[in-house]
Amino acid sequence: MYIYIFDLDDTLLHVTYQKYSDIKPDLELNKLLNNINSPKYIFTNAIKTHSDKSLHKLKISQHFLKTYSRDTIPDMKPNINSYKYVERDIMIDFVSLDYILEFENTIIFFDDRLENLKSAKLCGWNTVFIGNENMRFNYKFIDLSFNNIYDALNYFI
Repeated sequence: MYIYIFDLDDTLLHVTYQKYSDIKPDLELNKLLNNINSPKYIFTNAIKTHSDKSLHKLKISQHFLKTYSRDTIPDMKPNINSYKYVERDIMIDFVSLDYILEFENTIIFFDDRLENLKSAKLCGWNTVFIGNENMRFNYKFIDLSFNNIYDALNYFI
């Protein structure tokens, strides 16, 4: 089983907006997330209120078990301690010792920032760059790269 962790802004929420009313439901994203039958989390440097409002406007909030944000964890990305905190917290959700022993390399992390992916890779996470499908050829810490979140999620379905 894999655990999927998503950045919010410019990864899942990739539209330009001035106010929350500009954010419209994303039916395609909802469908793709629904087809991934694994735990999904948000890991963002935004505040939780922004994340909650954005996910609600996109109509995808039901897919995520928890949001890790600047006001809910001690450090922010790309600080390595933030990744370790998120990983430890997620591990608590899984009580099977066998699963915990196999936890390394089961996290798939989606982000649009190189420094965030580099830190994730240092923690042993699988990294997916959103923004340019050719980026994986330029950086060893990027496992996969896609032009957008739709292409990335289709790859994992």
